[in-house]
Amino acid sequence: MTITYRHADATKAPERLFLHGCNARGEMGSGIAKAVRDKWPLTYRVYRMVWQDLRDQGEPHLPLGEVYWTVEMMDGSNDTPLYHWRILNRPDTLIVANCITQLDYGRDPHRVYVDYDAVAKCLAKINALAFLYGISAIAMPRIGCGLANGSWSRIEPLVRENITAADVVVYDWPAQVPGTQYEPA
Repeated sequence: MTITYRHADATKAPERLFLHGCNARGEMGSGIAKAVRDKWPLTYRVYRMVWQDLRDQGEPHLPLGEVYWTVEMMDGSNDTPLYHWRILNRPDTLIVANCITQLDYGRDPHRVYVDYDAVAKCLAKINALAFLYGISAIAMPRIGCGLANGSWSRIEPLVRENITAADVVVYDWPAQVPGTQYEPA
């Protein structure tokens, strides 16, 4: 497994599996999650539906470390669920994985919202999914390092430890990270 860094919009990544971090409270109102919500509304609807269902059953939040995924058209044009087997037959589809990596959300710059154990659990599940479908490359932002205030120096080793079935392409957008060697997008 290799990690490649690109300075580009992660929602336009050509890789067939895209993951990002989500909070456990049913909101995708900012950051990369909002970009996912805007491009793939079906993915947001599924995430929100699961959250509402659990809430209706008395659960206060989605479980940390879970992954909720949908199969989407890469260009964001579908408005109905695509069955998971179709990804094997359609090169214009991808799996969008909502990784529940933080319990809460907020804007406190001194609070770390990401849960590193949840990130590791999600990455292990993503690895299994990549292995199952024979996916050779995974696209992701620096999961947990944006609005969740996590540290890439703690998360990158989790990526290396838990993703073994595919290469990883990390997208930094809109800001570049100083000291990172970027491959052309």
